[in-house]
Amino acid sequence: MLLTREGISTDVSGFHRWENDKAVIYWKGFVYVQGMLAGLPSVRHFATFFTEATLDQDVLHLKGSYMMIVKLKPLQHFYCFVDSSGCHDAFYTEDAISSSFLTLAAHKNLNIASMNRQAIIEFLHFGHLFENKTFFDSIRKIDSGELLLFDRRHVKVKRKKLAPIYDVSQPVMDFHDFFQQLSRSLRNQKVSVDLSGGIDSRLISVLLHYYGVEFEATISGREGISDVDIPKEVADLFGVSLHVTTPLVNNLEEDIDELFRISDGLHDCLRHYRTLQHNRNRLQRGMSMAITGVGGELFKDFFWLQDFPFYSMKKANLSRLFHSRFLPISCGLHYFHDAYVPLAQSLSERMLVELAPYVLETNSKTYDNIYYHYRMKSIAGKYLTAANHVLPTYAPLLDEDLVRYGFQLERRERIFNRFHRKIITTLNPAVSKIRTSEGGISVSTQRLEVAKDVRKYAVSYSKRLMKLLARKVLKKSYSSDSPEHPELFTTIRQLGHTQESLKLLKELLILHPDLTIDRIHNQHLGNLISLATLIFYLDNKKAESNGHQMSTSGS
Repeated sequence: MLLTREGISTDVSGFHRWENDKAVIYWKGFVYVQGMLAGLPSVRHFATFFTEATLDQDVLHLKGSYMMIVKLKPLQHFYCFVDSSGCHDAFYTEDAISSSFLTLAAHKNLNIASMNRQAIIEFLHFGHLFENKTFFDSIRKIDSGELLLFDRRHVKVKRKKLAPIYDVSQPVMDFHDFFQQLSRSLRNQKVSVDLSGGIDSRLISVLLHYYGVEFEATISGREGISDVDIPKEVADLFGVSLHVTTPLVNNLEEDIDELFRISDGLHDCLRHYRTLQHNRNRLQRGMSMAITGVGGELFKDFFWLQDFPFYSMKKANLSRLFHSRFLPISCGLHYFHDAYVPLAQSLSERMLVELAPYVLETNSKTYDNIYYHYRMKSIAGKYLTAANHVLPTYAPLLDEDLVRYGFQLERRERIFNRFHRKIITTLNPAVSKIRTSEGGISVSTQRLEVAKDVRKYAVSYSKRLMKLLARKVLKKSYSSDSPEHPELFTTIRQLGHTQESLKLLKELLILHPDLTIDRIHNQHLGNLISLATLIFYLDNKKAESNGHQMSTSGS
C-alpha cells in the first residue's frame, strides 16, 4: 500500500476495507477492541465512537498487531497509525506513507547512492535496524506512539495520548481480565497457538484454554528436541493435537524472493524460513490467525540475567547489556573495505549513546525499558509484520497494557518464574507439573515440585550464563537443541545467491576484496545476503523507473 498526493495509489492486497458516511477505513493485520469480535466487528465499533478531535485517545481502544488508515469524509484527510505496542511496521516520508519500506523506497527512486553507511554497518551486525531507523534518512518507521495526518501535501506527525509504561500513576489492567476479554474477541477466529517447551507459550495456552478459546497447538522445530517433545504432553492435557512443522531447506534458494518480500528489506530474510513454512501449513489447515508467547521476558528476570543476582542497583551497566544481549558476536573488521572499518569500530559507542535515554532509576527497570522500547519493537515488530504477510499474528504479552502490568510487577514476582507458576498452577495444576525446556523445571507452586525445581533452576541459570559466555567468547550461535535444520548454514553457504551477494558487496566497496565465505560467521550470512538483495532490488526498480520516464518522454 502506498499513500501519496494522488491517494491510495498502488496495490492494497492484504488490506481490509470498510466505510460508512464518516470515513473509509483500511487495515492490515490482526485488530480488535477488547470484548468485541476481532476484525470487521471491532472496526465497525471503533467507527461509532471515534472523532477527529479525540482520535489521539480513541485509537488506544484498538489492540492487536496492525496498520490502519482512516480517510475522513468530506475533508479527504488521512490518518495513519500502527498498534500502540509497535508490533506492526509501516513507514513514512515528508509526503508519503506506506505499509512497505520497499514500496516507499522504490517510489522515492532511492538506491545505494543515498544509503546511510552507519545503517549498513548496523544491519550487517544485527540483521535489522533499531528504533525507527531505515537505510535512508528520509524514510522513518512509524512509531507506536505516533498518529500521522496526511493532507495530500505533507505528512504531519502528531502523538497519541499514550502514557509511558513506567508511569506508576497510570491504572494497570488486571491480567486475567485482559485474557478474558481477548477470549471473547477470538470467538470468530480459527486460532493457532504456538506451544513450545518454554513457559511463556504455556502461560498463553493455559489462559486461552481456561477462558474457553478453541485452538490448535503448533510448533516449528526438529523432532527429538525438547521444544517439540514437551509440548506434546501439554497438548494432550488440553485434548488437542500438536501440529509440528519440521523445517526444510531443500527449497531455500527458490524461497529467497518470497522471504525478502515478507521481510521488507529491513530484516535478515533467512530468519523467516521456518516461520514461512509454519504459517503456510497453518493456512492449509484453515487457520485464520496465530498467537505467540513472544514478550514473556517482562514477567520474569531473563533480561536481567547478566547482572545476577544484583537486580536493584541504582546504575545499569549498558556496556555489559549491549555486549551480552545485543552484540555477543560482532562482525570481524576483516569483513570490511577500508572505508567501512572506522564505522564498524565505532558501532558499539554509537549504540550505547542510543541506549542512554532509556536509563531509569534502577538497573532492572532500565533493562525492561530497553527490552520493550528498543529491542522488541525493532525485532518482534519485524517478525510479526513478516508473519502478517502470510497469517495475522498477535503477541498478547507485548500488548501495551500487559507491558505496563509486567513493568510494575514486584521484582520478586519475576524471579524463579513465580508469576507464571501462580497462574498456571491455579488454572491448570496438571499442566503446571509438566517439565519445561528451561532446565527441566516445572511451573508448579506445589511444594514437592518446587523443592525438585530449586536445584534444576540453579543449574539452568548456570547454563544460561555459560551460553551468554559461549556466544561472546567462543562465537557460538547454534546449539544441539536448536529448532533450525542442522544443514541450514551449510545450505546457505552453497547457495548461488550467497556467492552473488558476496561479489556485489565487494564491487560496491562495502566488503573487503579478499574476504572469502569461510571467514564469515554463520550469524552474519543472512545479513549479508539480505543487504545485497535489497541493493539489487532498488537498482532494478530505479532502472525500471528511469526506463519508464524515457519511454514516456519519447512518446
